[in-house]
Amino acid sequence: MQKEWILAIKKLVSTRLKVRCVCFLILFGVLCFAIRLGHGNSGGEVLPEDSTLYKEAISIATEWKDAVLDRDIEVLVSLALPEAQKSVRADLKNKESQLYQLFYDEGSINKRESRSVYEILRVAKDLRIVLVAHSGLEKLGNGVTAYYYDEQTLKLTFPLNYEKVQTLLDERQIWVMFFFKAKERWYTSYEF
Repeated sequence: MQKEWILAIKKLVSTRLKVRCVCFLILFGVLCFAIRLGHGNSGGEVLPEDSTLYKEAISIATEWKDAVLDRDIEVLVSLALPEAQKSVRADLKNKESQLYQLFYDEGSINKRESRSVYEILRVAKDLRIVLVAHSGLEKLGNGVTAYYYDEQTLKLTFPLNYEKVQTLLDERQIWVMFFFKAKERWYTSYEF
């Protein structure tokens, strides 16, 4: 009789554990699906070229691009938050820093062949800058993502989904920067 109880309890525990595992996997799958659905695209809309925000942000995005191409460290530093400017300046002057290597040193990025940000911008025959505004940031101020790419090489439809952006970044076919306005001034972050 005791063996029967032990076997029954083991079977019950085993069945309950299997049911809990299946329920957990189903809930996990639903959660993952919901997250992907909610973050499926980049969560913004392309700014119309005649909008005030576009006119303001495109000048900053262009200034940043020109500073990268001219290797103008001071302009790049001026677009960093005040508390980060000292470290950004030091990193852009240090050829061993990750920021310098990302921006200017091909092949050093993650110890593999890769194009630097400078190279992505420099070789573009028809460099396009697309600005995407993000809803939900209005309460915090203005924020736009600037996508830099060669329109002659890539034909893209915006907004892009997250997976597409990540693939293009990994392949070094585009570069993406986020610019935001705080206290009447535009900034970017160099924390990658």
